[in-house]
Amino acid sequence: MPTAPLLSALALAAAVALPAHARQEDEAASGSLGAELKEAARDVGHATRDAAKSVGHAARDAGKAVGHATRDTTRAVGHASRDAAKSAGHASRDAAREAGHAVHDGVEDAGAAIKDAHPADSR
Repeated sequence: MPTAPLLSALALAAAVALPAHARQEDEAASGSLGAELKEAARDVGHATRDAAKSVGHAARDAGKAVGHATRDTTRAVGHASRDAAKSAGHASRDAAREAGHAVHDGVEDAGAAIKDAHPADSR
């Protein structure tokens, strides 16, 4: 049974026994195989990177869409509540103005009535 050193020696002898052009073809074949493996690894890496970028961009775009929808809804609710508060404020201001004018007019009328009831002293 051959041992490991014997097998190594046989492989070395076979490599030396090959003609030079056969060894060069073997080396070129192994070199092109290495280049093909390197290119395949690069392609896999690029595909993985591109897929990760696509997933990341999709997640970013979905987050932006949710954020914009939330912002728009919040803005609409805020504007509606602001507009309702302004309407209520204007209504109460107008009611207070009308009440104030009525009181003022009543005081003027009462003052005129008192003036008419008591003739002015002639001096």
